[in-house]
Amino acid sequence: MKEDSFRYAPPERIDGLLEDATSDLFSLALIAYEMATGKALYSGTLENIIQLARRAEGPQLLLRQKNDLPKSVREY
Repeated sequence: MKEDSFRYAPPERIDGLLEDATSDLFSLALIAYEMATGKALYSGTLENIIQLARRAEGPQLLLRQKNDLPKSVREY
């Protein structure tokens, strides 16, 4: 599979669990980050992306990379 298949996946999808509205919001947040910065929050090799998604590393990565976001988004 390609990296792009997992770049926006919530942890539930990676583990084959049921998804709900929070899964959709998680994926939407990953897409919004990429739209705001021009780069994906989950990046690297396929295995790296799968591990980041499985461990739901999005919030931690976002905190570490918050300066990549436009100031108006950070302050909101």
